[in-house]
Amino acid sequence: MSIPTRNRFPKEKGAATLVTVVVLLAILMLTTLTLSNISSYEIREASDAVRQKVSLSAGQAGLDVGAMTYLSDPSATVSGAGSTLASIGDPSTYSYIVSGTSSAINISATGLSPDLTGSATVTESFGMASTLGFGELVPFLAAASIPTGGNFSIVANPNGAGDGVPISAWVEGAGINGKASWQTCNQDEYYYDGGVGCNTDTDKICNSDSPEGNCEDFVVENCVPDPLGMILQIDMPRHDSTVAGITCGSGNFTSAKATWTEYKEDHALSCSDLNSVGAGGLKNGPFEAPFAWVSSDCKIDTTVGSSSAPVIAVIEGDIELTDDFYGILIMFSEQNYPDSPSYGNPNHVFKITGNNKIHGAVMLMGDISHTTGTSEVVYDKDILDFLSGNGEGFSGLARIKGTWHDFN
Repeated sequence: MSIPTRNRFPKEKGAATLVTVVVLLAILMLTTLTLSNISSYEIREASDAVRQKVSLSAGQAGLDVGAMTYLSDPSATVSGAGSTLASIGDPSTYSYIVSGTSSAINISATGLSPDLTGSATVTESFGMASTLGFGELVPFLAAASIPTGGNFSIVANPNGAGDGVPISAWVEGAGINGKASWQTCNQDEYYYDGGVGCNTDTDKICNSDSPEGNCEDFVVENCVPDPLGMILQIDMPRHDSTVAGITCGSGNFTSAKATWTEYKEDHALSCSDLNSVGAGGLKNGPFEAPFAWVSSDCKIDTTVGSSSAPVIAVIEGDIELTDDFYGILIMFSEQNYPDSPSYGNPNHVFKITGNNKIHGAVMLMGDISHTTGTSEVVYDKDILDFLSGNGEGFSGLARIKGTWHDFN
């Protein structure tokens, strides 16, 4: 007789299964909690990073506003150890404190995130720095021989070489070329005579009867400042002087070109657009002045600019002027620099035809042919000061390197 067998451990097997399930559930719960905590931590870290960036940006804005406030009214910002001047901005906020002296100041600014949980304090020192005043320019500057052809007048900067010492031209070379009928005169006599040429013999400082080098209002030097470098405030590369064997300038060609190329690309304009667009239609360039760069020969046959809205125009090619121009007109070519791959003789032509005027200054770079026609280059301090944002003795703030920090 067979006796059926029976499982002697059914309860033990059920208990083992239950324990296994419980352990697995516990592991799953722990894993879920761990992942949840990690995710929450990462979210908090990302939020904190965003708050920190926003508050740091707000603090930097406070530095900039503090600097602008100081420039607009230094007496209101320097008071003993300094005073809190503003707490503005939405949704981010910032406050700043300006302290120091008339020659150097410290600005400390604190920025807050929109929810006010993030903050950053930044501090930087600034020194006073004079900026270029275009009003100090001479009406005619040429890094070459002065093109004295045709019949034209130059009205001098009355204080070009100091108070009461007029300067009409600053050039690297000068001499009679047999093609000129020109004259220079003082500004007051020019306007007294109705603003039409340097007509009266007694008004003239110099004329084509004398070599330019003998004219007391001509500065003739082996090297003159690079016109484009003066306007863009960059160290321009070397160029060959008109005087044989002399090289002027020492800047790095690659870095200088990188800077002027930015202006060239950002302010590119065709010649036809320059003739049709007013100063109000131009993007601001150096010193926040209306600025244009034409990368071709250009015939300016309509009035460009005005006494209240002058422009700075760089022409990378020949210039023919048949109408009035208000501002600073620059002739430029990369071929003038020996370090340029395209180095050579550009032989640009600066040609003025008809009875027209340049109100401000003309700056020429390289070998220039003579001018033709009857024309005037008239120094105008108001126009030049307008272009440089320069009233009288304007100074700007220069950041002192190594002083910026975001710790207390």
